[in-house]
Amino acid sequence: MKRNMRIDMDGHRSMPIGIGLAIAIALGGCASTVKAPAISHGLSGYEIFPGNTSGSVTAGALFSGWTHESNSPWQGASSTGGTWSVTANYTGKPGIDGSVPITGGKWILAVGEAVIVGKVTGGTITWPSSLKSELSGRGCGQGIGYVSVSLTTNEGRQGKMTGCLDDTHVFLGIFPPKIWGTLTIP
Repeated sequence: MKRNMRIDMDGHRSMPIGIGLAIAIALGGCASTVKAPAISHGLSGYEIFPGNTSGSVTAGALFSGWTHESNSPWQGASSTGGTWSVTANYTGKPGIDGSVPITGGKWILAVGEAVIVGKVTGGTITWPSSLKSELSGRGCGQGIGYVSVSLTTNEGRQGKMTGCLDDTHVFLGIFPPKIWGTLTIP
């Protein structure tokens, strides 16, 4: 008699576990169909560290700053926005009349209670041919480089950061170098 009772109790105890598992599977299936909202933030900040160079490879160039409205020019820091940081690796020599491929790196964005992290997967920085010229159609200004960076989030979403890097006017009193642009993750 005790044996039958134990079997019945075990059967009843596993029923809530089975129901819980079925609910978890159902909710998990529903959650995977919900698309994360698009992200678009204006970014402004500075090149904090130029990176470590060995031969033609530079690793760990550090950029950091704050968020603001998208598609706006460089803006000073505000307490209403979020923060961001990027480390970038590239090959070649940066500067006027040049271009360097971005080969990797990491990034983080913190806005409100959301923190998004990921990897830099590629891109380029291109500078105009002289301090008195600018790249056509980029809107960065004379002697200012154009940045185009591909990135992914740790969840696998792909995005892009495009903008401007003023690192060529350092000798004219622009220090640290300024960077600004827009981060977009559809």
